[in-house]
Amino acid sequence: MAPLTMARLGRLARRLGTSRVVDAAVPVLATPYVRSRQGTNIVVSAHYSMQLGINFDDDEAAARHYFHHGWKLGVVPTPFIDAPAVRFSRAASLLLRNQLARIARGGEPRTRWLGTPSRLLGSFDVSEHLDDSGGWVAGLTRRARRDPRSVRLTVGLRELNYEEYIAGCRDLVAASRTALSSAMIDERFYRSQVGGARPVSREAALDDYLANGELDGRALNPFFEAEWYSVADRSQGHRGRPINLFLDFVARGELGQASPHFWGTKYLDSEPVASDGGSILAHFLENAHRDSLTPSSAGVRSITRGQAEALVRSRVRDYHDSLGRLRAHGPVRGHHTSAPRRAQATETCVVFVDEQHLRAASVIQEFAASCAQQSLSGLRVAVIETDDDTRTAQLDELVEASPFIDFVPRNPTDTVGAVVAEILRDAQPDGWTFWTPTQRWRPEFLSSAVAALAEQPGVSAAAVVSPTTPQPWLRSDDALWLDDLDGAGVVLRGTGSRAVLPDPSLDRGIVWHALIGLSASGTAAVLPADLVSRSRQGEDPDLEMRAGANAARSRHLVDFDQDPVGEVTVVIPTYQDWAMTLGAVRHVLQTTGDGVDVIVVDNGSRRPVATILAACFASDVRVTVRRMDRNTDFALGSNVGATTKPARCVVFLNNDTAVQEGWLEPLTGALSEGAGAVQPLLLYGDRTIQTAGTIFLGGFSMPRHLLPAVHPIDLDPAIDDYPFSALTAACLAMEWADVARLRGFDPHYVNGMEDVDLCLRLRADGRPLAVRTSSRVVHFESRSPGRMDFQLPNRARFARRWRRMITALDDRAIFDSGPVELRDVVWERLAGSPLWEPRLVLARRDHLAAVVDESAPCLRWAIKTSATGDASGDVWGDTFFASALADALRRYGQEVVVDRASAHVRDSGGWDDVTLTLRGLVPFTPQPGATNLLWVISHPDLVTRQELESGYDRIYSAGEIWAQHVRDRWGVDVHTMLQATDTSKFNLEARGGAAHEVLFVGRTRGVSRPIVSDAIDAGAQLAVFGDDGWDRFIEPRYLKGTGIDNDDLPGAYAGATFVLNDHWRDMAEFGFFSNRLFDAAATGARVISDPVPGMTELFEGQVQSYESVDELRALLDPASDRWPDDSERDRLARSVASEHSFDARARRLLNDALAMRGRNG
Repeated sequence: MAPLTMARLGRLARRLGTSRVVDAAVPVLATPYVRSRQGTNIVVSAHYSMQLGINFDDDEAAARHYFHHGWKLGVVPTPFIDAPAVRFSRAASLLLRNQLARIARGGEPRTRWLGTPSRLLGSFDVSEHLDDSGGWVAGLTRRARRDPRSVRLTVGLRELNYEEYIAGCRDLVAASRTALSSAMIDERFYRSQVGGARPVSREAALDDYLANGELDGRALNPFFEAEWYSVADRSQGHRGRPINLFLDFVARGELGQASPHFWGTKYLDSEPVASDGGSILAHFLENAHRDSLTPSSAGVRSITRGQAEALVRSRVRDYHDSLGRLRAHGPVRGHHTSAPRRAQATETCVVFVDEQHLRAASVIQEFAASCAQQSLSGLRVAVIETDDDTRTAQLDELVEASPFIDFVPRNPTDTVGAVVAEILRDAQPDGWTFWTPTQRWRPEFLSSAVAALAEQPGVSAAAVVSPTTPQPWLRSDDALWLDDLDGAGVVLRGTGSRAVLPDPSLDRGIVWHALIGLSASGTAAVLPADLVSRSRQGEDPDLEMRAGANAARSRHLVDFDQDPVGEVTVVIPTYQDWAMTLGAVRHVLQTTGDGVDVIVVDNGSRRPVATILAACFASDVRVTVRRMDRNTDFALGSNVGATTKPARCVVFLNNDTAVQEGWLEPLTGALSEGAGAVQPLLLYGDRTIQTAGTIFLGGFSMPRHLLPAVHPIDLDPAIDDYPFSALTAACLAMEWADVARLRGFDPHYVNGMEDVDLCLRLRADGRPLAVRTSSRVVHFESRSPGRMDFQLPNRARFARRWRRMITALDDRAIFDSGPVELRDVVWERLAGSPLWEPRLVLARRDHLAAVVDESAPCLRWAIKTSATGDASGDVWGDTFFASALADALRRYGQEVVVDRASAHVRDSGGWDDVTLTLRGLVPFTPQPGATNLLWVISHPDLVTRQELESGYDRIYSAGEIWAQHVRDRWGVDVHTMLQATDTSKFNLEARGGAAHEVLFVGRTRGVSRPIVSDAIDAGAQLAVFGDDGWDRFIEPRYLKGTGIDNDDLPGAYAGATFVLNDHWRDMAEFGFFSNRLFDAAATGARVISDPVPGMTELFEGQVQSYESVDELRALLDPASDRWPDDSERDRLARSVASEHSFDARARRLLNDALAMRGRNG
């Protein structure tokens, strides 16, 4: 009875209105809920409270509420199951409620169980609980309550135990209540992201967002982007990802950066009334005029509220429209159905096979059987040869024995499409098709298809339509973005006015390209019979599909026959990554002028990627964000970008790069001097070289990067004059005329070798290729998902095309001059690769030591830091410290490189005379043969006796107490050398910066730093700059920014009445003085710090410490007699600059290193 009744109810609901009908039916259809312990194991009260914004006294109260009233809201009351239909159908909600009610009574549902394991369960094994009745839900809840740490839930990439999840839910109940009662849930906007389905209630919309929407990239309103908030909110580095980012934003007072065009703190500054008892974001949504400027996030230029909202809605609409283009819908349209019949004896068909598919014995056997069993008498099979030595004797024997199978010769430069076109012109067959290892043909397939073509002269193709060959192109008038157009079960007409001839430029995707055209303009004979099936045998079909799709789509997406309209276009393709791309675009805009346009090609990423990028650059006409419906990979994506707005100069740029100041002019200059293509010096994030060009080593081998992991000081200036054969497209500049003439990158390559292929085509035309080492671009080398999946097939294609040229290319002469010489080449081979892999053994040429004075020869120093070799490492204090020390050593005539943690161990490490480890978070193993110095500047608690005794020639400590402690406890000789300041920046001339009464610059470290809390308690007019969650600990009025640029810090310190400073506990205990003390004191600032033994004496009163809030309050008076007067502070600042500069430290280090080297011979 129940299934029938529910089905009738669903039909009535659709006709009369869901809510009204279901509500009326409840007394009849609702399964009674009887209070039971099982019932409380069905409804998880903390989770249910978060969904509704209601606090329940206990589990029974929550269960009673759900079964009596809450189910009507369309929510799923447990985190362990998901039932999406419930949120959009009152009938489904009633069905789930009844199923859960029966389970609560110890029974089983009478209808098919609606619930499935939720994605929160992630990798948690529920198999021991899972059954079709739904009873496992109660069992799993019982286990979670009995042993909460044994049940793991996955929130984003963070794993929580059940206890942690429940606590997180309770923390978000009030936030949920705020959201549900405000304009922050835009139901119409949310409907546009779920196919137009209407949530049962606002609570259902929120529940869908909590369960799936946020992780799937949906948004509850146009001004909250979960991904943006997650990246902007650095506090998650300390506390982990919250259960839900939107509710977390609300729970934390809505002060964060919610989206590119909404920053709660900034809006509150302009509209203080927004915090009066309500939601800040809701106040904006309800009150901000369309023409008012947005309170945009850091680094984003404001636009009007109307522009921002329209942009997001448009991008959301476009994204969901694109989802419709990925799938064919409805029945076969506008085509003719034919019954299978036998072809006439005179009717012919040519089957083409690419020889590269016929390598495995099982594939050859299947191919032979498919062809031999065909009943078509006029059959010819053409095996298109490949130019390599992989043919098997089995294939030779098959062709020799068959009267209708022949090899067709193919030159390395010939495409498969060109070969096929020539055969079709000569043979004029009635039909033609391709065989691939993924197809299984019935004996009557070709005969029936050719007969259908003869029977219906107005069609261009015959297609088998069956469950395994659905032919989606027959169900769409635009098949451009459909998948699975590989031509399985399709025979194309080969002669006459309706003939379909191949594009001679294509190697793959030949039939795919034809079907895209036929879906829009052609007609086909449909064979509704099971004549063809599919398998996964043979060469990787994913590559065949991917490369074929790109090559076929290229002809519809790219137009190279255009005239350039601008000066420079920078093309940046991206896939699933807006954060790195945002940085890449910003660097381009910051280092170039109005004559440079940037085209970002979003290669079918999730919805937020293009939305965020378009929003960030909405105010800049130089930036265009173009989204592809699917991932078209690097080659086609780059071609699309170049042809979107062609300019005289086109620069192809990876999205994981940061161009440096002055990068563009050397590239455009080289082009104007006649270079066909030019690249900059590409650096890793740790600033060692990624590549100074691409070189060949002779033989049938892979090209290699020049000087990888070598420091730029080892470059030969003559590199700029060397005629390279290939470059890398991580940053590659070309003239539009050359890009258009060569038709850009070859889309048959799938993320690999396309740049070298393009360069060799350019070289074959006689165009020189150049590197400009004065142009610098940092390449962080992130890995897009699937980036290396097709490495070997790409190499195989490259080898077939260029085998004759690359064996003749040998660039070893590039090492004939300069600091680096080539000692040897070690040849290796990657399994499955047709090409040898050369590994270069490099050495540094002997050179005469430059003499600064009689006592200071030039040594090569390697300063080792703990900073990471990525973009975040650029702003580490260790990075600035090492840079200032390196500059000081260079002023003494030394040669210095700085190695971040990722470059501690490198092949060129043996070239270093001295290593100096600035010990922070990461240790370094002393370099054999070098003079090894260790300077412990922070985190002394991480340093072990074993490390100190591992081979260092001298050890320094920035804290005297720790140095004495180590000497006494371990008997290790440690010398005190305090931290220092860069007097070229931090000096008395720095005055004139922004004036703040009490200044603190720093992150929270995940806690409310005591000196900040104490200053607030003391009534200080405080200005805090930090980016990792200060809004959790202090009122918005104190937070003035996310940070101060290092170049602006001296002025900020000098301009402040007081500068606050504190220390890690272990550093204070061991007498390590913060580097900020030296920086601020050198500008003449008054500095207040937590106490460190010896600090006040060292700085002679310019730095003061306190023990209580009252003492701090007294110190926050410039007239206090504890502060030196202005002239005395100037004297003290000059003293700090003299005694504690990096020049002073460099002088001591150099003298010590020379003494030790002299002592050691």
